[in-house]
Amino acid sequence: MTRLVLDIPNVRDLEVLLPLLRRLRIRYARVETPEISPAERAAAIQVIEQGCNMTSFGDPVDYQRSVREDRILPYR
Repeated sequence: MTRLVLDIPNVRDLEVLLPLLRRLRIRYARVETPEISPAERAAAIQVIEQGCNMTSFGDPVDYQRSVREDRILPYR
């Protein structure tokens, strides 16, 4: 199976495509994406650019060792 995701900005193009998909018996799901205002987009970009403080996370190697230490593995 091949999965394809299409962004179709023109409604007329969609009206041409949907009958073809039905005729070929190709399953499809129509998902409407909400419009994002310029202010919301700017706020999201600002959050991404600020990032997060990574100093409080500690040593990732120590964390992995402590988490995986007592794990019971199947068939062992």
